[in-house]
Amino acid sequence: FTCYSIGSSMIAALMFLHCARPLPPAPRSQVLPRQRCRELRNYNTLLQISAGLHLACVTRMHRTWEMVPRRLKDSLTELKELMDGHGNYRTYRDELAASRPPLLPYFGVCTRDLTFMDDGNDDYVDGAVNFDKIRLMGNVIQEFQRMQDVSYSNIMPLDDLQDYLLAIGDYSDNDLHKLSVANEAKEDH
Repeated sequence: FTCYSIGSSMIAALMFLHCARPLPPAPRSQVLPRQRCRELRNYNTLLQISAGLHLACVTRMHRTWEMVPRRLKDSLTELKELMDGHGNYRTYRDELAASRPPLLPYFGVCTRDLTFMDDGNDDYVDGAVNFDKIRLMGNVIQEFQRMQDVSYSNIMPLDDLQDYLLAIGDYSDNDLHKLSVANEAKEDH
């Protein structure tokens, strides 16, 4: 199973560029993602897309958001709630536990869990190696590996899309804000 991971800033920039390209608000509102990542159980990209759509430079584009169909807004709200960090990502963890491979978990939760286990447990207890800590961390790593046991056999690489994504580059918050204002000036609100 090979996974091309795209950085959060690239996903955010991609989402922004699709929402803020120089089009009237109505066509811009039609390019927002649907639940395809959820259907594929690609939770890592799902969180990145959600984060990109909730950047200030995107949320400030009120005319565009007014054109987004209610059903799509509801779907985006549902996806945001799924990936919400409250309750230690409880909703996401529940769905992940009920999901069957292939799936791509949100890496941030795995690394967060490992960090808390490492920082919150002593390496040694009474002069002996803390095997409980090692077992806890091993369980997280083993579960992560289990999620990769089955490959996405029905997905074909899209070379043009991969080239496009790799060519996006990195945008600063200031660059994204300038693009946003160029598409919907502040007085438009």
